Amino acid sequence: MIKIFTQNDVIRLVYNEVNDEERDEILHALIKDNDLALFYAELLELESSMLSLKVEPSQKSIDDIINFSKTYVHR
Repeated sequence: MIKIFTQNDVIRLVYNEVNDEERDEILHALIKDNDLALFYAELLELESSMLSLKVEPSQKSIDDIINFSKTYVHR
């Protein structure tokens, strides 16, 4: 029986939420399904981009949190 894999399966693969057998089956399916392979490539690119992001809060946000905590502690 041929198993059909979906984008959800590919997402599970990217997040390492599959066992070794599923991993091999999905990777084999990627060879045969160009749309699924393109989706996989896009996910890997997106993951790489997200890992390279460096996001920091603005100074105003930091100041607001500190001021709130000072007010809350003194209640």
